[in-house]
Amino acid sequence: MGNQPKNANQTSLPYRDPGPKVRVWEREQGAISLLVEAGRARHPETQEWVQLGLPCGPKPRLILAHLNAEALKTGSPEIEVEASLTGFIKRIQKFSPNGHQVRAYKEQLSRLATATIRMAMVTEKHTFQINSQIVSAFDLLIKNEHQRVLWSSVLHLSQDYFTSLQKHAVPLDEMALSGLAHSTLALDIYAWLAQRLHRVPRGKHQFVAWAALKDQFGFTDHQPHPTSSR
Repeated sequence: MGNQPKNANQTSLPYRDPGPKVRVWEREQGAISLLVEAGRARHPETQEWVQLGLPCGPKPRLILAHLNAEALKTGSPEIEVEASLTGFIKRIQKFSPNGHQVRAYKEQLSRLATATIRMAMVTEKHTFQINSQIVSAFDLLIKNEHQRVLWSSVLHLSQDYFTSLQKHAVPLDEMALSGLAHSTLALDIYAWLAQRLHRVPRGKHQFVAWAALKDQFGFTDHQPHPTSSR
């Protein structure tokens, strides 16, 4: 089973890669505003700070579900990714991944690990803002000369994120994730439904207006709205 924190699916990461020049990503849904800033990582060989792109598409969503499930299963914010990620990809794809596919996941893992996420809730009189990183610490390596993607084999979820996960996680079925893994939009809709349905009291109904659904999922061509690079 995967898991999703309570507020993680009110807004979304980019559906497609906006390109290396876009370093800041913004999305709004109702009173919730999300801003994601692409991060940097210290290259283990050149000793230079390397710009990594924004996490985008289905892979970081799948990776996050996997990290959440591993953290809850072990009861620890420290996750040994190398021992678990390939197996997870194999289960999701239902066949053994090739080198290119594994590298694509590892690249998105590095993007996710270095990104800074800011979420704000605005009312008439004030704004409540949370500044966070999902991953607070990680090792970074290049495994061999043929694999040039920077990636982390061990990482630590931030304590705030891990605490929220333990208190508010909503179960996501890994078989469902596998069936939807080809579609970013489908994954977002599934996570949103799981979160909403999980909190509807038994025997009661919850009304969601079409306008709210359009605001959540109906952006043109399923394209988010990036800001320019800084």
